[in-house]
Amino acid sequence: MNNSGKSVVKVVAAVWLATMLLSCAGPSSAPTATIKVVEEVPPAPSLAMPPGWDDAIIDRIKAGESLKKRVAVMDFAGIDKLAGKADLRLADLLVTSLVKSGRFDVVERSQIQQVMMEQDLGLTGAMDESTAAEVGQILGAEWVVLGTITSATQENIDKFGYILAVIEVAVDVRAVDATTGEIMLSQHASGKNENKIVATSEGTVVSGAIDYTAAYAKAAGQAIDEIGVKIRNLFPLLGYVVSIEGDRVVTDIGEERGVMAGDRFVVFRATSEITHPVSGEHLGWNKEVLAAFTVQTTEKNLSTGDITSRANETTTVQPGDLVISSAR
Repeated sequence: MNNSGKSVVKVVAAVWLATMLLSCAGPSSAPTATIKVVEEVPPAPSLAMPPGWDDAIIDRIKAGESLKKRVAVMDFAGIDKLAGKADLRLADLLVTSLVKSGRFDVVERSQIQQVMMEQDLGLTGAMDESTAAEVGQILGAEWVVLGTITSATQENIDKFGYILAVIEVAVDVRAVDATTGEIMLSQHASGKNENKIVATSEGTVVSGAIDYTAAYAKAAGQAIDEIGVKIRNLFPLLGYVVSIEGDRVVTDIGEERGVMAGDRFVVFRATSEITHPVSGEHLGWNKEVLAAFTVQTTEKNLSTGDITSRANETTTVQPGDLVISSAR
C-alpha cells in the first residue's frame, strides 16, 4: 500500500473512533443545539412620502376638491386587428379597471364622442400628444389615455397528442398630461390564453373546442389589467384618519376605493406652506411623516389597520391626519 492509501485508512479509523466515543458518552455530555425558527415578516412601509409625490394634491384637499384624478380614455386604435375575432372595446375594459381602483374620475364616453365630433377628430386613440392635451383640456380631464392594439394572433402548436392553441393580444398605451402634453406613461402589455384541442385524424374535435370570442376577451383583459395596475400605481390612494386607539388606525377609505387587507399606508400631516423667498409663489407644504400601518380589515367605506412603525416614541397620530398608500 502506498503512502496516500495509508493516510486514507488512518483518517477513516480516526472518524470511526470518534463516532464510537460519542455514542458511548452519557446523555449529559452530548452537546445540545437550539434551533431558532424565525418567521419571515413583510417589510414595514417606508416612513417617507412616495416617489414623485406632488403637493398639488394637498392644495386640492384644502380647496375641498376631489382627490381623484380626472381621466379621459380614448377608443383604442388598431381595432381592425380584432375584426372577425372578437367584438371588444378595450377602452371600456380599461375604464372599468381604473374605476375599480378608486383613484380616478373617468370622463363619460358620450362627452368624449361629442368633443371629438365638434373638433372634427376621429374617435380612436390615433392622435398625437398635443391634440390629446387639447381634447383633455376641453373635457376637463387631467390625463388623456391613448391606446393601440398592436397584435391579436392565434398560433396552433402541435404537442404530439393534442394541439395547443395560443391566443395573444398586445397593446401599447400612453397617458398624456393634458396641461403640458407630456407623456407620463408609455407601456406595452400583452395577454395570453391557451387551450388544448384533441382531434381525430380526420380533424374532428374530441375535446377542447374553443370559444374564440371568450379566448380573445380573456387575453385582452390580461393586457388591460396590467396597464390598469401601472396607471393606478402612479396615483396613490389618499384619505384621512377617522379614529385612533393605541396602534389601531381607522381610515375613511375602504373597499369602494380598492383597499384590501395587507395594503400598506403612511400617515402624514401638512404643517405649513412653503413659499418662494423672492416671488412669494406657493411651492408646496412642509410635511411631517408620522407613522406607517398595514390594513387588517376592510368595509365598504372604512379600513382598519395596525401601526407597524412610528417616526419616534413621542409621535402621536390624530383624527384628521392624512394617509397615503404605498405601492402594492
